Amino acid sequence: MLVIYAPQKEHTRILREFPLARCEEIVSLWDCSLLERMYFEIAEGNVVIVVNPSFEILAWDSFVSFVHRMESSEHNLFFSPQINPKFFINEPLWFGLKKMDSVKNFFIEFLYKNQFLSTKFRNLMHKEVRTNSISRVDIPKYLTNLDSVWERFEDALCSNVFLESYEEKYFKNPTNVHVALSNRCNLSCVMCPYHSPQITPLHTSDFFKKAHFMDREVFREIAKFCGENQIFLQFGQLDEPLLHPHFIEFLEIAKSFDVPLNLTTNGTLLNEKIARSLAESSIKNIIFSLDAIDRESYAAIRGYDYDETLSNIERLISILKQNKKEVELGVCFILQGENPLSKSKEFLEYWISKVKRVKFHQLTQYERNADGILVSKNQGTFRDEKVARYPCSIPWKTLFITADMKVTFCCTSMAAYATSGCAGGGAYIGDLQKESLREIWMGERMRLLRKELMENTFDVFKVCERCHNWKEAEPQILVDYLENGMKVKKTIMDGEMIYEQE
Repeated sequence: MLVIYAPQKEHTRILREFPLARCEEIVSLWDCSLLERMYFEIAEGNVVIVVNPSFEILAWDSFVSFVHRMESSEHNLFFSPQINPKFFINEPLWFGLKKMDSVKNFFIEFLYKNQFLSTKFRNLMHKEVRTNSISRVDIPKYLTNLDSVWERFEDALCSNVFLESYEEKYFKNPTNVHVALSNRCNLSCVMCPYHSPQITPLHTSDFFKKAHFMDREVFREIAKFCGENQIFLQFGQLDEPLLHPHFIEFLEIAKSFDVPLNLTTNGTLLNEKIARSLAESSIKNIIFSLDAIDRESYAAIRGYDYDETLSNIERLISILKQNKKEVELGVCFILQGENPLSKSKEFLEYWISKVKRVKFHQLTQYERNADGILVSKNQGTFRDEKVARYPCSIPWKTLFITADMKVTFCCTSMAAYATSGCAGGGAYIGDLQKESLREIWMGERMRLLRKELMENTFDVFKVCERCHNWKEAEPQILVDYLENGMKVKKTIMDGEMIYEQE
């Protein structure tokens, strides 16, 4: 028998289409009695379909197709609206069950959502149930609490209707705002597209010729927006953030608005005063761009004293421990120079016990194309996933702001604006001297950008048409062991590989 759990108001329409089905009322997905009922329905051989009561059935024909597909399928089935195959709404609109093997996880999440468990203890319990901390990332988290095997139902029409209907709810704000506090760096790393003496001759913009440092009041407005809307703020884009003369004050401003901070830095300017300010701030994550494991390589790539940078990082680690400040630390290594694989192995073995994550990136090379724009070429990959182009999801999640108050929508558009001007090619979507962040995020130019991405037709945003970074490869997540026996989680993407202690 087909059993459909749905809001009461949908029962008449459902029974008209599926007269042999039985309809049951659902008020909330997080109802333990619902879990119990579903479990025994499946045990009796019934097919169970659940309609999420938080949403309307926006496309009836799509729902009917879903039910018929579920009746003939051998597996559990779900539908979540998606922008592309890798970025979807993290709630199922409908799902069908023929088996459940993860009910323990449901009870853990139920207790957590009812505030009976702390986040730390909840994560520990999940890890014990699953034997490791890895869970599927290609399906809504709710579903992993029911079963480990799912089949995706795809429907472009229903996805588009949903995105239009629920844009205000799901995309009311960005989840991250990246801020370049200046356009200056104290290093001239050989691979840097912004400050390398080998690459800057390819620039066609004068953006870096004059120093730009973000104004305090401008930053205050950005921090206020992020604090009011629980948005992560990221320092470190075109610049070395610690170079800004008011960096410590910016940390204090962000904390006053309760803004969670991420920082990417080269660590060379991380003196004791800044380290103690970070320990008292709202910082959550710090990534150190190092790219070397010895003095000679570091000097050749970054032109600075390796031992001094190492000492700065070790002092910060010590201060964080003294302050009992929980900050996730990471280090980054771009594969380049002589013997990059053997050196990357040394880098991993040295840092994996000291920090939360160790990141490796493939080297990107650059050239100036026929339109005078700096573009990437010959970028290596940790794996080769060949797929047809689909919409990039970054403009639904992130904003990037330059020190001269231009608002761009991704790292590629920020780079195009800074190195090549490229205003006519759609490199930026707004100017904080004329509009607020809210007006830019919900504005016509952003809507047009998203429309062109969905339709894969770039009449205005030419910078997207030329971009090769649209692909969000589904990460491959593995448990591995290092030669010293340490158990690690390894996340593999096209241009990035991340190791974390397991």
